[in-house]
Amino acid sequence: MGRASRPTRPPPRGSSSREPLWARAVTVHGSQGAVVWQIATSDPTIPVVVDGVEYIIAPEPIRIPLSDGPPSLWGLQVKVIRADEVVGIKTCFVGRVTLHLRAPDAVDGPIDGLAPVIHEVVAEKVRERLEAGETGDEILFA
Repeated sequence: MGRASRPTRPPPRGSSSREPLWARAVTVHGSQGAVVWQIATSDPTIPVVVDGVEYIIAPEPIRIPLSDGPPSLWGLQVKVIRADEVVGIKTCFVGRVTLHLRAPDAVDGPIDGLAPVIHEVVAEKVRERLEAGETGDEILFA
């Protein structure tokens, strides 16, 4: 008979071993009760130039509602930065159909394949709003 294995703790954040893609969960309280979201951890910054003005689009972690079925909506906040100052925060929601049209295989795959597609869709949507002169806070759907 072998020895029972001891449970191991995950490495502390910032340690040298690879951190899991799903680093933490938060609870968001809505009118229908509590909804738990899972959060992906890769967050690139995306430079955008609109009418000669340079902006940085800085996505926050991607949030996915936990459910028994496949996700149908992904959400994230995006900071719009101009000259090292946050000028707006766009709360973006990207639907499954939009993502399926862009990358059919990525929708049901791991987040590391889906995150770049979500960031691309969000960057295009935010760019459209910047071109329309909207730098402030707003909610966007794609």
